[in-house]
Amino acid sequence: MAEKFSIKPHGSVPYHTGVAIPVFSLRTEHSSGVGQFSDLRHLADFTKKSGMDVIQLLPINDTTTFMDWRDSYPYRAISVFALHPIYLDIHAFLAQYTQAQKDELLEAEAELNQKEEIDYEKSLALKWKYAKIIYHKTAEKVKLTADYQTFYNSRKSWLEPYAAFSYLRDKNKTADFTRWRGYSRYTTKIFGALSRDEKVAQELDIYIFVQYLLHTQLLDAVNYCHELGIAIKGDIAIGIAHDSVDAWTNPELFNLEMQAGAPPDVFAVNGQNWDFQLITGIKWHRMSMLGGKIE
Repeated sequence: MAEKFSIKPHGSVPYHTGVAIPVFSLRTEHSSGVGQFSDLRHLADFTKKSGMDVIQLLPINDTTTFMDWRDSYPYRAISVFALHPIYLDIHAFLAQYTQAQKDELLEAEAELNQKEEIDYEKSLALKWKYAKIIYHKTAEKVKLTADYQTFYNSRKSWLEPYAAFSYLRDKNKTADFTRWRGYSRYTTKIFGALSRDEKVAQELDIYIFVQYLLHTQLLDAVNYCHELGIAIKGDIAIGIAHDSVDAWTNPELFNLEMQAGAPPDVFAVNGQNWDFQLITGIKWHRMSMLGGKIE
């Protein structure tokens, strides 16, 4: 991504035009039932041909809380840093799969892509199934690269808590960390303690590896947009969920009893907790990397 990327006003009038769309709506013939980061390249082509120069996205953070269709709500993030695994392009690794795996994927994609509405649960399950195949086939070599090492070391402060949270959520079948026996209070020693078990260590590693794949695919899409002179803006969830990585790791920073901002709805029966003072700063910093500078 160009560090000094910027877009200029149209002529003497300072305005910009663009399109707003959630990534999950960008289905193509190579999608796996849901839009993915690589599909942003196609949207960028359309945006350029239409004479526009801005793409606005809904939040793209991981929202995996209930482990069902309710997690399709993009504003209930479990992490202000982690990207959602559902946006991983598993089709891009077609050459890595066995013939049987290719056939199964193509059949599943054909079924999911023809649906009028996104089947969130089936699409996410398919993504994770093939993400694990990709991990077992490529991770050993990828993890030795300088790019992966830089990614991991520069983001370890949130990658390891995120991986531990995700593992414990799946093991306990709940994101409510107050119910995790022995792990209800986060400490920096948890990741290391969990990693002593070789099987658990691999599960933690998969979560981190998938974040790397998502990072590289998003970065590739953003770079392509910048080459076309298009900025990407990321929408944000103003607050955090009470059962999120951020609440688990830094509970002292939030008023977790506060209910403000959004009323109860089908996705969040208790409404949404918004803590403006801290979260807007963190999330704007996280999302600012997508759009560069707009003059």
